[in-house]
Amino acid sequence: MFNADLYNELILKIKRNKKIAIAVDFDGVLVEDKFPNIGPINKTLLILLQRLRGYGCAIILHTCRADVYRTSKEGNRTILPWLYNAILVCSENGLEFDAINENVVEVKDLLGKYIEFHGLRRKLSVDLFLEDKNPTWDLKETCDFLERICEEFKEKERTYVHIRN
Repeated sequence: MFNADLYNELILKIKRNKKIAIAVDFDGVLVEDKFPNIGPINKTLLILLQRLRGYGCAIILHTCRADVYRTSKEGNRTILPWLYNAILVCSENGLEFDAINENVVEVKDLLGKYIEFHGLRRKLSVDLFLEDKNPTWDLKETCDFLERICEEFKEKERTYVHIRN
């Protein structure tokens, strides 16, 4: 699923102090797919994403979940908080997001004039999509790949500390 070119591109960004953006799906990736319910959390992946965010990566929740409002025949309005619950579960487990179903602020600022002129841009500008609908999706392989990226950040920190001393 992850090839050497992608790995090398990400390593180059780390070395050049460029921000890495990762879009992650909720159902089937962060949690086992039990929609509309929430399945068990993939704790290893969640911890890796927390670490990557700590290293400065932007983590974007990219999901089809939405809060749905329904009105009964009597006019009573109820909400099915599917998106809210997904965000809450992640937050309760220590994972916060830089954006939800949209680009991070830096990208929106960069594309601001383009968006104003051409209309809303829905496509995310990210370096990595974690999506279970990808035919080659594999949770273990994804975690191994992200662990290697974390190790590159740690190595960069060790090198920086060594140079400073």
